[in-house]
Amino acid sequence: MPFDGLTTERESELNVLLRMRDLLAKPGAWCQGGAYRGDGMCLIQAAAVAAASNALLQWRVTKRIAAQLPWTLVCAWKQPGCRVVDFNDRASTTQADVLALLDRAIGAA
Repeated sequence: MPFDGLTTERESELNVLLRMRDLLAKPGAWCQGGAYRGDGMCLIQAAAVAAASNALLQWRVTKRIAAQLPWTLVCAWKQPGCRVVDFNDRASTTQADVLALLDRAIGAA
């Protein structure tokens, strides 16, 4: 059929979130303070890689992740990506925190 294989936006976002989790789950696969550090990458970079650089899909996934963050974590520009970066780079954030955040976003997708 002509529409076989097409996925919904929700399925696409869920697939990206699952790929992000896989990318960041390995020890040393996550980093802070930049897109890449050694073998690690930050949340925003993982979204870009998992979304195959599809900017719209990356933005939608970033919004889903930001929706799982506490409202106390709001940056000056109040943009979803800014909140995710602030969370990622906060000194107290750990790789386990990042994976738990992705698990919440996956559960809500």
